[in-house]
Amino acid sequence: MPNLISPNQVAFVPGRQIQDNIIVAQEDLHKLKTMKGKKDSMSWKIDLSKAYDRLQWNFIRDVIVEAGLKGSFVDLIKWYVSTVSYKAVLNKEATETFTPGCGIRQGDPLSPYLFVLCMENLSYLINHIVYFGYWKCVKVSREGPPISHIFFADELILFGQSSITQVEMMKDYLDTFCKLSGQQIRFAKYCIFCSCNTNERVAKSISKVCRSPLTKDLGKSLGVHLIHGRVRNRTYGALVEKVQSRLASWKSDTLSLAGRVTLIKAVTSALHVYTIQSAKIPSNLSLNLDKLNRNFLWGHKDTKKTTHLIKWDTTCMPKNRGGLGIMRMKGMNQALSAKGVVCSSTWRGIAFGAKLISKGLKWRVGYGCQILFWLDNWVLLHGKVLTNEQRCMRGMGLDASCPRCLSGVENIEHLLRGCKDSIGVWEDISKGITSSPTFLGNLDAWLTTNLRSNELVNGSITTGGVLCDHSKSWLGGFVLNRGSGSAIEAEFWGLL
Repeated sequence: MPNLISPNQVAFVPGRQIQDNIIVAQEDLHKLKTMKGKKDSMSWKIDLSKAYDRLQWNFIRDVIVEAGLKGSFVDLIKWYVSTVSYKAVLNKEATETFTPGCGIRQGDPLSPYLFVLCMENLSYLINHIVYFGYWKCVKVSREGPPISHIFFADELILFGQSSITQVEMMKDYLDTFCKLSGQQIRFAKYCIFCSCNTNERVAKSISKVCRSPLTKDLGKSLGVHLIHGRVRNRTYGALVEKVQSRLASWKSDTLSLAGRVTLIKAVTSALHVYTIQSAKIPSNLSLNLDKLNRNFLWGHKDTKKTTHLIKWDTTCMPKNRGGLGIMRMKGMNQALSAKGVVCSSTWRGIAFGAKLISKGLKWRVGYGCQILFWLDNWVLLHGKVLTNEQRCMRGMGLDASCPRCLSGVENIEHLLRGCKDSIGVWEDISKGITSSPTFLGNLDAWLTTNLRSNELVNGSITTGGVLCDHSKSWLGGFVLNRGSGSAIEAEFWGLL
């Protein structure tokens, strides 16, 4: 399917998510709202009427053949879609069986894929005229990709230039597709949103040609409200109302504490997951949702005051740390936004979630081909040097002591500045350096200062050594050029 369906369609295609369309739609509308200059644009939100029931069988066959399927498989699919029969219930009695002349089966697992393949025909028509420059697309940024349309099954949003010629072409291609496929669009039911710099007279002419009214708010797309202005508490007020209506139908007095915790986790905390994974909701709204869950947990009502036996911070901790594992709304919003300058509300939500990702990132060395020992901070700052202490922790050794001084545990700090041999090396570099406050300070800060400092003098680094046999007889020697670096880097090569 990903090879047959263009990126503009995300429904029922592996690897594509419904949030992709929501984010693109939000960003495009944000662009239209803030657009300046002579370039003006518009968006047109459309739904196909009874899309499954109107699909023509001959059109399905032609699309399957164009997709590269041949022979008996095409005949099998044609037989599959044309052998369906129905009965209607009229005055509580079932009518005689009848066979439709078009449409595909509702609820069948194959039907969505057939429908998406048919909708790709419209996407191909649009991409074809975009390629030749007749359809003027919208760009969210100067270097961003041009966007002409986004589809999710039968929900379409078209983007283009605010001009009579453009919308006439849009409508002609929509009419052509509907004539071929059997689809029908009720244009008066849907709206057009023009950019803020569109001439009012031109906007009214566009509305007349499209037979769709102008609007300043496109409403919802795929169940999520399309944001046109500043995000306020009332923007997502429906989330609070939904939780309140659900809690009102439950009787907390008849439920045990374990039952209330289960309902909070399984129902009230999950009601808004779909909405908050593509936008950052206001902090006050997060607190209000937490308050509703908290009051329900302890049986607190307007008519009945109860004592909250455990503070909310402890309640929201994981079970292995003494909590009940209830998710805070703000943390859930950030975690879901992580799956994504003055930006749109959607992009602010993605940036909000990105802060959480950095806390959980870990270095994976793999083959080590892309690891830069002196420039990457994973080796020392993340404790990745395989000292004797690390060997014992990983079951690779029994003795954690330092093999050089035999007077302490060989960890990173001992290896670099605790061992007598290491102290001697530092003193050879600079007399008295081992007694300075900088040398005796925090290990991470000391490593960062020495490895990242721009004041260190660079020079050639050469390492060498001798080879001996078991009787300590000299066999040979070697000298290696390590390039250029600071004196401290050269000493580190000696230690390693």
